[in-house]
Amino acid sequence: MKIFIILFFILFSNVFPFGAEDYNSLYKTKERVVVDLKGNWTQENTQSRRYVPFSSTSNEEISITKEIKIDKNLSKSRLWHIYFAGFDSDVEVYVNENFVGKYLGAMTPFYVKIPENFIDDENIKIKLKTVPLENHSLISKTMGIDNMRYYTAITRDVLFIGTSKVWLNNLFNLKTKIKENKATIEGSFLVNSGILNQKNDSSGIYKENMPIRIEVNLSDNNNMVESYNIREFKIESERSVEQKFKFVLNNYKLWDTDNPNLYDLEIKIYSGERLLDSYTESIGIKKAVFSEKQLYLNGKRTFIKGVDYIEDFEGKGGTLSISDFEKDINLIKKLGANLVRFKYLPPHPYMIKLCDKYGILTLIDLPAYRLPNRIYNTNELKVRLENVSRRLESSYSTSVSLISWGLGSEIEYSSEPKNIYKFEGDNKFYRTYNINNLKLLGKEDLSVVSIYNSFVNYEKIVKIIDDNLSNQNAVILNFGLPIQLKNHNGYLDLLSVQNQANVIINLFHIAERKKLAGCIINSFNDYLLQNPTLRTNNKDLFLSSTGLVERNRKTRLSYETTQSLFNQEKEPILDAGSQSEKSSISFIILGLALLLLFIFLLNRIKRFREYFKRSIVSPFNFYADIRDQRLISTSLTLILSLMISITLGIFLSNFLFHFRNYEAEQYLIKLIVPSIDFQKNIYKMIWQPEPFMLIISSVIFLIFFLISSVLKLFSSVASGKIFFSDTFIITVWSFIPVILILPFAIVSQKLFMLNEGIAITMIILLLILLVWSFFRMIKASSVVFDISSWKVYSTVSIIVIVLIFLPLTLYQIKNSFIDYLIYFSKFYI
Repeated sequence: MKIFIILFFILFSNVFPFGAEDYNSLYKTKERVVVDLKGNWTQENTQSRRYVPFSSTSNEEISITKEIKIDKNLSKSRLWHIYFAGFDSDVEVYVNENFVGKYLGAMTPFYVKIPENFIDDENIKIKLKTVPLENHSLISKTMGIDNMRYYTAITRDVLFIGTSKVWLNNLFNLKTKIKENKATIEGSFLVNSGILNQKNDSSGIYKENMPIRIEVNLSDNNNMVESYNIREFKIESERSVEQKFKFVLNNYKLWDTDNPNLYDLEIKIYSGERLLDSYTESIGIKKAVFSEKQLYLNGKRTFIKGVDYIEDFEGKGGTLSISDFEKDINLIKKLGANLVRFKYLPPHPYMIKLCDKYGILTLIDLPAYRLPNRIYNTNELKVRLENVSRRLESSYSTSVSLISWGLGSEIEYSSEPKNIYKFEGDNKFYRTYNINNLKLLGKEDLSVVSIYNSFVNYEKIVKIIDDNLSNQNAVILNFGLPIQLKNHNGYLDLLSVQNQANVIINLFHIAERKKLAGCIINSFNDYLLQNPTLRTNNKDLFLSSTGLVERNRKTRLSYETTQSLFNQEKEPILDAGSQSEKSSISFIILGLALLLLFIFLLNRIKRFREYFKRSIVSPFNFYADIRDQRLISTSLTLILSLMISITLGIFLSNFLFHFRNYEAEQYLIKLIVPSIDFQKNIYKMIWQPEPFMLIISSVIFLIFFLISSVLKLFSSVASGKIFFSDTFIITVWSFIPVILILPFAIVSQKLFMLNEGIAITMIILLLILLVWSFFRMIKASSVVFDISSWKVYSTVSIIVIVLIFLPLTLYQIKNSFIDYLIYFSKFYI
């Protein structure tokens, strides 16, 4: 048993994120008592063990408890806080069965102060209850395509921290300025107090209106540079007092990507000569300016060579360890990147410190991705994002590597977003746009333009840069594409490993040639998606295979290619291979057989020819024959229904297969099909056109019977006796115009390859034929049932409302379907 415990410790001691030692090392605080809460907690509903931190994909409430024991004297002499490094759901906090509060998660670090009267013993029970996102907050996470997996639960570290009853809060409003060979550093922090006049305070330190003295020291490699003493003041119980400091340096070291010089800013709070609390932040001095479409760092033009970083790891989800972050930073430095964009979620505090340490610039996104205007403007989501912006600034504004705040990706703002959010410091802002929709360009400091297309038209991109982006302050191209994991067919195959590298090479050189501010590769690592993806047909449909490295951090050809570009080394020679789309000869054979059968029926079967002519030229007389029970062959009608079904099956399966790599197709299917499991099955079938054709044909054939059954049901109001065979004949012969698409369906694969416009034209033609057929069926029902047209149209309208608009309304309420459909149309129509 002992051997097992030792092995477990060796194998898993660095599996989970930072704990007490890491916190003390990061913030260099010795006066605080830090209790690491990682380990086994009890899940209340099942009484099972749950290791914290952990990632979960269930959007359900999770309630976990942990009991800890602290020396009684220590527990009473300290003020206690719970530190969260980040989680996405909201959380309710309880201590000793007392409700402390409900708190916003949003993957940002924060502290929760525990009321002093909640802790009166050495035994402390902590309970955390996650609050799943709902309504528009949940919709914003789940309705978009290519969104990262929404990990719930307590994803990052939790610490229990005891401070003095007079303690320091984090720095904020930190500003550095360089002017006339002098550097100015100024900022603010809060001095907080608990209850100071307690009778049971045996230390005798804490008294009402106790005098406080504060030192702010600036040091370089443990050598004191400057010291700033704040005038002694008195503090009352349960107060929060803002204090400011300012340093002016004649001799200073600048921070940049080549020389990431850092200073330690240490704040100490004293009562007399007794040190109560201290807190240290690593800070740097830099000047970042976006001007003339470029980034100038400390007056020197810096071409941005960045990567999107998504906090996700194979087998761990969003719960990464210190070792994971350090390995990732080493890979990023080896790559030659000088910038990391934290996409979807704010970074772990340790990761942002590593960027400061190793000279990697950072961009931090507001966690809002592809939101329609109405969704964003709901009070629920708007207020949430405003609160997140406050938390972001509180948590990351002291980071010297940060050069700009992201104001969301591809959001339809109705006003200038930098005036909406509550950033208070001297900040720069960027927004992310999709290259398919640049109509709402703003005047932020930096514009990030995303190119996620599998089909990259380089000449078109250059034209868009010249025509649409020439007036922006600075522009970064953000590009990448998903690949099939084992596809090495050469860069002419759009899903190959070589094409991923080829796209990176070409777009990187476009960014250089057009003298843009730089580029960001999407993405550094593979990650899991919230919804399945159609574009790659990998074994795991939830895998976003856009990474330069896999989820387990194994490098790809695109990593070596990017490394050569970023470090100005010799570029690799890529294999071109060949491009060949799977062509199904069976469709051509089947289509020709149907066409020959149709021609045979027209030429050899007189009754079929008459039916066809009368149904097209004299539909009223044709429908009257059905009403008057003149014999119309059911067998011919059955053959015709099969021909129409198979024609639509061939055409639609070819269409969906050909455009499977287009984001627009996936987006539309995602909107129409809300079930994730159903989406997965459809995506799998699209990649197998022959079986999918049979399925589509069978479904359409069954729809004919379903429509016929509905017509039979409503024929009870008819004056004459109507049989099911009659309603089946009405349905099938009403849709005979659809057979006109058959010649095009036979060669649709080849036509789609020629031009996208041909495909769009054919879809429009098919829609027109279907609408025409639908109204033919309504007219036929009026004639056969001998009912006035207005009654038929009224009945049909009721059916449409019940069967279509009512479910659509419910779908809109739950998932904002219409809002996303309109949003979709602005990108792709």
